Amino acid sequence: MARIGVFGGSFNPVHNGHVIMALCAREAAHLDGVLVVPAALSPHKQQREMLPSELRVACARAAFEGLEGFSVDTREVERGAPSYTVDTLTQLRRELPDDELFFILGGDALKSLPTWRDYPRLTELATFLWVRRPGPQPEDEATRPPPGLQAEPVPCPLLEISSSAIRDRRARGLPLEGWVPSSVARLLGGSGA
Repeated sequence: MARIGVFGGSFNPVHNGHVIMALCAREAAHLDGVLVVPAALSPHKQQREMLPSELRVACARAAFEGLEGFSVDTREVERGAPSYTVDTLTQLRRELPDDELFFILGGDALKSLPTWRDYPRLTELATFLWVRRPGPQPEDEATRPPPGLQAEPVPCPLLEISSSAIRDRRARGLPLEGWVPSSVARLLGGSGA
């Protein structure tokens, strides 16, 4: 039986905060592997803000390349929009019946989980690993998962990096080095080189 992490998101684009968050979750939960699953279109995001899915997948591959135990899974992009976590976890449960699934997410998303499609089924499919996000969060709210959800906090450094800030820097022609892995900066045309 393997312990498999599932790190889903829009990765619009992937950045150093995502990489560190995934590494922290892998270490804290002793995961045997982590599937990075870019969404075709998150039901919670605006389509007009999304980078092309091919670019987001290429950036995710570049960001996690060479990190032991990480691979990019394109099932949601191939399936098309919108992407629902319950569909992905249901497929993975069928494919990996003997493995334990852990879904990795930011603490900001933890509170909205009851609004996700088929929330009761989500709670049966995976244990949730959540990483606190930077910014003000009352301690009691930040550490209390929604009712019925098996969720474990992951200790991790807080990085004030967001995909929207990176898109803004890219639009203004500012360097992306330090915000995203160098390989991702080259793909986004913001290496500063």
